[in-house]
Amino acid sequence: MLATALALAALSAIAGLFVLLAALGRGRDITTTDRSIADGLRDLAPGEAMTSAMRVLTHLGATDVALPLGLLVALLLYRAGDRRAMVALIGAYAATQAIVTLVKVIVERARPDSAEAFATAGGYAFPSGHSATAVALYGALALIAARHGGARARRLAIGVAVTLAVLVGITRVYLGVHYASDVLAGWLLGGLVLAVVWRLAVTRPAA
Repeated sequence: MLATALALAALSAIAGLFVLLAALGRGRDITTTDRSIADGLRDLAPGEAMTSAMRVLTHLGATDVALPLGLLVALLLYRAGDRRAMVALIGAYAATQAIVTLVKVIVERARPDSAEAFATAGGYAFPSGHSATAVALYGALALIAARHGGARARRLAIGVAVTLAVLVGITRVYLGVHYASDVLAGWLLGGLVLAVVWRLAVTRPAA
């Protein structure tokens, strides 16, 4: 059942990424939509307090939080003897970083106008590395919790993972460092990487 769900998630992510990449080729159309989404999001929750909260929450997908958290859980898994889950966690995180970097270089999409941003970020925009990392990391943690816990723990872990991934993506658009399509691509890419790595490291039968 889990393997089927992961396969469907991977196929959906691949399809979504192709659609986004094709849309980016049209340039202005998708960027106009992206800007409308960002403006609407800021209008829904304006104010300095919200901006400050977004600056804090966005770190949930940043290296300074994600990497130490991932390494800590990997160490706990190693001590617990669950080497497959440990490899999946490390592999999903590392592969996500590598693929995000590669796609950024290939697509070369500039970030939104920095004059309208509430934060600073370097490099290219597409896809959002924070969003991809949030899905890959917190999704992996949810799968690990489901692997070791009961039905209640499974539901709670999935709910928390989805909430954190969505929050991170929203912060990137609100702060003006990414377009909405960058975030969507990041979510799709992170989900795709996690589905493939989890399948190879955990659910595939041992040789």
